[in-house]
Amino acid sequence: SNGLEGSFPLELFLMTSLQSLNFAGEPFSTTIPHSIIDLTNLRSLVFNHSGVFGTIPTELSLLTRLTSLWITAAHLSGSFPREVAAHLTNLQELHIESPDFTGSIPSELANLSKLQKLELVGILEGSVPRDIWSIPPLEDIMIGSEFGTSAIQGSLSDIFSDTTKTNFRTIQLHNSNQWRGRFPSTIGRFTNLRKLIVSNTGISGTIPSEIGLCTQLQVMILAFDHGVVGQLPSELGLLTNLEKLLLQGTQLTETIPTTISQLTQLKEFFPDARFMTGTIPTGICRGDGLELMVIYVDSPLREACDQLSCCKSNEWGKLNFA
Repeated sequence: SNGLEGSFPLELFLMTSLQSLNFAGEPFSTTIPHSIIDLTNLRSLVFNHSGVFGTIPTELSLLTRLTSLWITAAHLSGSFPREVAAHLTNLQELHIESPDFTGSIPSELANLSKLQKLELVGILEGSVPRDIWSIPPLEDIMIGSEFGTSAIQGSLSDIFSDTTKTNFRTIQLHNSNQWRGRFPSTIGRFTNLRKLIVSNTGISGTIPSEIGLCTQLQVMILAFDHGVVGQLPSELGLLTNLEKLLLQGTQLTETIPTTISQLTQLKEFFPDARFMTGTIPTGICRGDGLELMVIYVDSPLREACDQLSCCKSNEWGKLNFA
């Protein structure tokens, strides 16, 4: 922060050659000014963790050279304007986040053929336009809420059904229990996937063995989706880049596969284990490897956990991973 407060200085909008504006962390207490349309050469516009409030002005649609638009604000309200989605065809990064950000996701976003990163976080509703998942360069996507449960709807089959689309690096779906479906075997095509986070979405089914083909995965979190059942596939042992594997709030059963011990990069492991049987693989606590393994106190594996230096037990609902 540069300590800028109040409203935006009018002189700013006379600098028509500006290509980048970054107000990250600035405590402005004002709406996004309509005069910003005078800065027609802008490529990047950032209001991260700023004090702006009000709605996203439709006039932003006139900034057609924008490649990056980031707005994170505590009191940004309303929905994302269709006009902006339709006209900012050069956008490569779009991030909107606010507890008061509402409405549906405009279908026009699917026409942003250069989009690489899309993050929409708020109390959203309606369906995720299916064609968004097929934007060719799109690699990183986050949809959902960090502020409660949204009513956004979607289908896992929409994400993984396009046979020409295999370049996702990050998929994050948060706090919207209106999602449908289960992970298909086609997830194995996504060999560039680094981060898969699906939390409180309403999905169901088993974890397919083909997840073992996603060998670049570093973070895998399936949390608070009680419809996720079955056994952890032994193919998880092929994910040698995995650093975090969190499965709390699921209903996984049977045993922890011994192949988990092969994950030499794994630092955090939470199998839940309330419905699991058997024991914990020997060698899972390595001196230079796993730092924390957690199960719930009512797990059948608690006794085995108590014998391990890297394992601890917690009461249901009292553990929170950062």
